Amino acid sequence: MDGRDARAPELAARRSGGWWIGLALLVVAIGAVRGRLLDMPLERDEGEYAYAGQLLLDGVPPYAQAYTMKLPGAALLYALAMAAFGETIRGVHLGLLAANAGTSLLVFLLARRLLGAAAGLAAAAAFAVLSLHPAAHGLFANAEHFVLFFAVGGMGLVLKAREERGIGALLGGGLLLGTGVLMKQPGAAFVLAGGLVLLAGELGRRPRAPGRSAARLALFAAACAAPYLATCLALLAAGTFETFWFWTVTYARAYTGELGTDQARAELAAKGGAVLGPAKELALLALLGLSAVVWDPIVRRHGVFLVSFLLLSAAAVA
Repeated sequence: MDGRDARAPELAARRSGGWWIGLALLVVAIGAVRGRLLDMPLERDEGEYAYAGQLLLDGVPPYAQAYTMKLPGAALLYALAMAAFGETIRGVHLGLLAANAGTSLLVFLLARRLLGAAAGLAAAAAFAVLSLHPAAHGLFANAEHFVLFFAVGGMGLVLKAREERGIGALLGGGLLLGTGVLMKQPGAAFVLAGGLVLLAGELGRRPRAPGRSAARLALFAAACAAPYLATCLALLAAGTFETFWFWTVTYARAYTGELGTDQARAELAAKGGAVLGPAKELALLALLGLSAVVWDPIVRRHGVFLVSFLLLSAAAVA
């Protein structure tokens, strides 16, 4: 072994340390921006979640004294944030700051696993900056921030389960994706994304083992459903299940059905333009990068994952 071979692990460790330092600086920079906004008045949905969170801290079960079409996950995280940082506006926004930093870390880890550390840091930087966008309500602790935390973490474990065939990662990914649904119902799109990625992995495996593949997919589905089923059982025990079902299923279904297809398309175009307009160069760069699925063998290897994640992320927004 020559001197260069002997030093390879040391050099790799140094490069890895550099990427982690870059990520830390990114988190600190975004935290400094968000830190200036900690006392910004609560937005409408923030007030709703904060009130529901305070009721939880007072021992009042969900849907007993406050009613909403949303599932109770965001209110629970608000309660945790206020228990940790204080029942104040600042406490709520410190919880957002922590969630945003955590998601930036998870984006880095996911992209690093796919395409390397440089891509991971670029992806984390893009997410952290875009998550500050006022048009996307990025400055407020809305449920979407929490959906993303669990969705990105869950998809990272799904990717690991697909590549390494581990049961722990499979179950962990399902639990995280299922918990994301509790933050807000559109999180279900990421459950579908995870399922498609796993299914493609099983179909492409050689030699095929249909029984084992079916068992793995069934375990994943059970893990995804577990957080919602546990919530239903907890609310049934608390005596608020019927109210919960009315607001989050019966009423929510009727509410979402009021918007016609043409109006929905117009709303999506208008609001999508407002969100993407100031970041159009970055969006164009992302689309150009996606073309690597066609011509780059490393990216093509993860094509199903990348395209599924992109399309179903768009579906969750829509």
